[in-house]
Amino acid sequence: MEKKLDYYKIKKFYEKSSEVWPSGNIWYDYEKKKIKYFINKYIFDGYILNAGSGGNTYGLTNKMCHVDIVETNICKYDDYVVANIEQLPFQNLVFDYIICVGDVINYCDAEKAIKELHRVVKKQGKMIIEFENASAYEYIGRKFYGSDKVLTNLEYMGEVTNQYLYSCKYIKEILEMNGFEIKKELSMHIISGLASNWISNDNISCLFVALDFIFSKLRYFRNHGSNILLLCEKTNDF
Repeated sequence: MEKKLDYYKIKKFYEKSSEVWPSGNIWYDYEKKKIKYFINKYIFDGYILNAGSGGNTYGLTNKMCHVDIVETNICKYDDYVVANIEQLPFQNLVFDYIICVGDVINYCDAEKAIKELHRVVKKQGKMIIEFENASAYEYIGRKFYGSDKVLTNLEYMGEVTNQYLYSCKYIKEILEMNGFEIKKELSMHIISGLASNWISNDNISCLFVALDFIFSKLRYFRNHGSNILLLCEKTNDF
């Protein structure tokens, strides 16, 4: 029998967590900083769908609809919806931009989620999507390393939850099949991910993140970052 995501367990985990990102951790602080910079660089005026919001605006002041499976994360906003991004309660062609970051796509079936995100964004609308990579150097030696799609158990903030890991190739193929053209790409934790195989302390292995700037320029190495950020543009409505 095929394993499936335990959506109930994921929801309960985030309901009882006081924060979406662990504080005081240089590894995750680096990711948050890079994601916020990337978002603010490529998102301008327009209506934003913040898919898997966690309550974060990334410093943007645009009109924004916050979607999350946990209501307490987003209920402080006037424009919010409690939903799974695999089934969005919106009409077609509503949003100018989509933000889907923080490994949200790893807690979904990527095919279903990306198809829905395509449906609700306008033609020539932009989407920023981020995901955790099954081909990351930090997973060298694991049975699933290099898989296109694998459901596995990983520890996060002291608790083990199940989630999907996807390869860059797999996500890019799904995006292209659904009418998204990839415009920009950023790979995070390349050499720091490799170092984490020997250094168990995230704060120490993260000292190598300065090398991302160099290695992310090289196609082979950037496909092995732990987290991948993509800027996409919707090119058709089907």
